[in-house]
Amino acid sequence: MSHPRDATAYACCTLPAETQAAARARAFTRARLAQWEMSGAVEETAGLVVSELVTNAVRHSGSPQATLRLARCPSHLWIEVRDTGVWRAPADPEYDDAAEGGRGLWLVEVLAERYGVHRAPDGTCVWALIGRTSQPGL
Repeated sequence: MSHPRDATAYACCTLPAETQAAARARAFTRARLAQWEMSGAVEETAGLVVSELVTNAVRHSGSPQATLRLARCPSHLWIEVRDTGVWRAPADPEYDDAAEGGRGLWLVEVLAERYGVHRAPDGTCVWALIGRTSQPGL
């Protein structure tokens, strides 16, 4: 899926690949969604999705930064994270209830209406659509 064609507003921020990137991305998302009057369940779901996508970019891409882009559309919120790294399909590790990681894209799949990953000319792009009437998914 390409960029949303029906977006009525956009917001973008670039985050250095550091441990606070996901927290900064969540704060940026909360502030923008409040400005767009998209709070409640959409805000909660978007915060989780943004955290997972930014964390993956920071931890696994090798890129010095990640760019978060939000787009407000009539029926959904578009979330996109780009980095200049090379995406690799995750290994299929044995499931471990005690593991602290490894379930990020599964969580995104559960929370988002749709999501995707594709190689862009300058790196990797991961996107997700959150319905504007979203209910927390877990």
